[in-house]
Amino acid sequence: MTTLDTWNEAQAWEKNWWLNARAQHSSEILKTSYVARLLFIDRGLPDKTVIDIGCGPLSLLLRVPVRSGVALDPINFEDLEGAYTHKGIKRLLKTGEEMTTEDGHFDEAWIYNCLQHVQDPTQILTNAMVVADTVRLFEWTHIPPYQGHLHELTAEILFKPFHAAHWHVAMEATGFLDYGILGAGRYAAGIYQRTKS
Repeated sequence: MTTLDTWNEAQAWEKNWWLNARAQHSSEILKTSYVARLLFIDRGLPDKTVIDIGCGPLSLLLRVPVRSGVALDPINFEDLEGAYTHKGIKRLLKTGEEMTTEDGHFDEAWIYNCLQHVQDPTQILTNAMVVADTVRLFEWTHIPPYQGHLHELTAEILFKPFHAAHWHVAMEATGFLDYGILGAGRYAAGIYQRTKS
C-alpha cells in the first residue's frame, strides 16, 4: 500500500499524461483492443451489466456493447469525459478502494491496465469480487515502479485474491505481448466467476 501523498502525485501525473499525450490515444485504443480479445469481450456482452474499474478516459465501454455500463476512476479527465456522457455511460469519480455495493451490483467487473496506479491493488480486487459475479483482469507485470506507476505487479499478486476466495477460474494466462513499434511487455490475465453455493 502507498501513502496518500505518493498516490495523489501519481494521479496528477496520470491525468497530465492523458490530457497532454492525445496523439498517443490511438495506440492506447489499439492496445486495449488486444486486451478485449484476450478477455473475450471484443464482440461485446450486450446482455451484461459491467463496471469498468480504473477506466481512464478511453474505457472499453466506449467501444464494446453491454446492457449498461459504469465507468469508475477517481480522475476527472475534463473534456475527455464527454465521450461517456455521449454513450450514456454512468461515471463514478472515486477510487476502487472506495467502491462498495452502494455503487451497484454488476454481472461483470473489468480491471485492465490500472492497478499499478492505485493505493492497494489487492483491496480493489477484493472489492470487485463484492460488486460483481465475474471479474475480468488484465495487467502488465514485472515493471518496476516509476512516476505515476506505484506498484510492480506479478501474477501471484493478481491471482491470489481469487484463489483465496475459491472463485472459479474460467481462464488464467501469463505471457508476453509484442505490439511492434507500440511496445511490448509481460502480462497476467484472468477471468474469474463467483462460485455458486
